[in-house]
Amino acid sequence: MTFEQVLSNAEDARLSGNYELAKKEYMNIISNDDKRSITYGHALRGTAEVFRMLEDYSESEVYYDKAIESYSENKSNFGLGVAHLGLGQLFRHKNEIEKSERFVRKAINYFIEANDKFGLADAHIELGHLQLSHLNFNQASKEFVEAKDLYSDLDDKWGLASAYLGLGKSQAKEDKVVEAKESLNNALKSYGEVTDKLGQANAYKALGNLFQSTQDPVKAKDNLEKAKLLFEQMNEIREVQKITTKLLTI
Repeated sequence: MTFEQVLSNAEDARLSGNYELAKKEYMNIISNDDKRSITYGHALRGTAEVFRMLEDYSESEVYYDKAIESYSENKSNFGLGVAHLGLGQLFRHKNEIEKSERFVRKAINYFIEANDKFGLADAHIELGHLQLSHLNFNQASKEFVEAKDLYSDLDDKWGLASAYLGLGKSQAKEDKVVEAKESLNNALKSYGEVTDKLGQANAYKALGNLFQSTQDPVKAKDNLEKAKLLFEQMNEIREVQKITTKLLTI
């Protein structure tokens, strides 16, 4: 089996949530592949992402730094974009917002150099979430719209769904209720088209929160119950507990 095939297996395992198998496959490449190869850099970056998903942020940062070094040697703007974006996401989860934004903006520059519209759209999504953290709701909406337009051109329905979800949340914060409902329903529709139950759950949750804020308890409960059911199916225990507590207050 070639290292490219091992990398493909590792990526499939990571995307399906089998992080231990993914880590094993990535480490196989890291231990045996030529350190000058692009697959070696991808394995470092994949390992970083596995540790980030496992919330082992210290190890994740170590591997992102190694990936950046490898991608720099290979002059891979795409790889550098992905690694910088991953670090941006990592620092946002650590609530180091300013540091996160610096890495995401670097990622945008690399994606532009690589002419990678998918990466660019992903980076605008991340900037949108960062602006929400800054409470810059109008700017957040602009970032999500930028991502939405890119995903629409690329016919990426999953990306489009995530852009609509972020946009709906930021519009809700701006008290643009009609626009927020439309965006969140579009997110729900798009997540349904790609059968992403977790995405649907988050969209129902956002709609429930929106209806609660507009004093519509019937629709709030209906959407939150739908979110809870999907979270239960996905074994998202913390989300189920949060919604169960919220439902008691409506």
